[in-house]
Amino acid sequence: ISAVKMTSREQDVIAHIAAGKSNKEISSDLNIAVHTVKSHVHNILEKLDVHSKLEAVSLAFRQGWVSGPNGELGLSPEPLTRQ
Repeated sequence: ISAVKMTSREQDVIAHIAAGKSNKEISSDLNIAVHTVKSHVHNILEKLDVHSKLEAVSLAFRQGWVSGPNGELGLSPEPLTRQ
């Protein structure tokens, strides 16, 4: 995640998204407003150059930034490259 330059809060948010939590659940867990969660999600999508939370989590899993439901990592053999 450091190569993408996500803030620690954005990393927290993507981990919660990967765990299947809603914006409301994330806001409650992190003690921030739902609007703030939406702002973090928007920033994450922009930084990762994706269009949905699903794409963001899929990319994060493949890069090994988040683990799967059983703790497995989906490490890709190639590093993230964007044109």
